Amino acid sequence: MEQLSLSAMKVANAATLTSSHGIAGEPDLRYVVYIPFLHKPGYEGKLEEVARAFTSAVMLRLAQGSTVKFDFRTPPEPTLSSIVESHKSYMATKPDAYIGALKDIGSWTIPPKRKFLPEETPTPSRLYPCTREEELPLNLQFERYETFIVILDKPGFIDGTGVLFLLTDGGRLNKLLPSSNPLHDSDPDFVETQVWRSTDMSTVVRRLAMLAAMPVWREEDWVEDEDAAVGCNADL
Repeated sequence: MEQLSLSAMKVANAATLTSSHGIAGEPDLRYVVYIPFLHKPGYEGKLEEVARAFTSAVMLRLAQGSTVKFDFRTPPEPTLSSIVESHKSYMATKPDAYIGALKDIGSWTIPPKRKFLPEETPTPSRLYPCTREEELPLNLQFERYETFIVILDKPGFIDGTGVLFLLTDGGRLNKLLPSSNPLHDSDPDFVETQVWRSTDMSTVVRRLAMLAAMPVWREEDWVEDEDAAVGCNADL
């Protein structure tokens, strides 16, 4: 079992856990996790215990050698609005693309069955769940949700359904859609905030690690002839 390292920056309402060999470089997974049930009687002071339990459960379900870094926080109040407000303040201190699963973005932007051009060197990027369809890294027809939060809202999250994903700051119709797209001038139902509840920890890990995500590309981007590949670009 991979050893976990508790950050020395631990404070009363926050702690960071990393897998031991993922401290120096970029971890494969990095997320911010909020634990509102720590406000309940009997759970005060158990941030580190809960953080270790969640991280260990994730590591057990990842491929050997995977690395993680999770920032665990107790929100000021055990409400979704408090969590969102706290998260936005916290993320304002972090660099862009701080959370998500580290993926070779080239596999999402280059059509399959051809080699990379010199200017198309794969660049690792972070992806996180943006749609309920696991195979889609994002829905091209709608704006990406800019805020993604992991929430442990029940003490029995390892064996039960105690993990939430909260998505907000997105979901509007993508104004960059070409005019030929049937949704270009439509006004579909807009969901500013979505809250998804997990079915089990295996699903949680599969979604956080983006294990089922498949490349997104257009049929017209399929290129068999390498000489004709110049200028091809996939929608992301």
